[in-house]
Amino acid sequence: MLFAGMFCTISCGKNKVEDKLLTSLKPFVQGNYIKNADTIVYAVIPNQGCEGCISDAEGYVVEHALFDSDRVIFIFTQIQSLKVLKYKLGSKTSSLPNVKMDVTNSIFFPTTEKQIYPMFVYAIDNSIVKIDYQSPQSNGLINLSNFIKTKKIR
Repeated sequence: MLFAGMFCTISCGKNKVEDKLLTSLKPFVQGNYIKNADTIVYAVIPNQGCEGCISDAEGYVVEHALFDSDRVIFIFTQIQSLKVLKYKLGSKTSSLPNVKMDVTNSIFFPTTEKQIYPMFVYAIDNSIVKIDYQSPQSNGLINLSNFIKTKKIR
């Protein structure tokens, strides 16, 4: 019985965190044509934090946002200067329907120490199936590219 109670505490806590994360992401998909995809990837890119990780993610958006538009929503958060960010992305990229700006910093990061890294949230039918990061320890962008090519989450 004690084990069952501990399991519920751990899994219920995880569900609350995932619910909070999904709730913070929902405004960025509402009214978007992506809602018909079976799997959606929210690529959340902070504007401050791990400089190399963020630069890599920004470069990925510039190169791939137009082509990955049927499954990926790119959301920029913790924006220091919207004008500078739009300049870095270019007007064509920053105006794409799957490139969003979180100007109110409303995105919830499940782990505070990881909010300096780009985060990739894979969701199927409003349920999170995977959270990945682009960091010195993780290859979130490679995993995202593999998902785009194969439509399989690894």
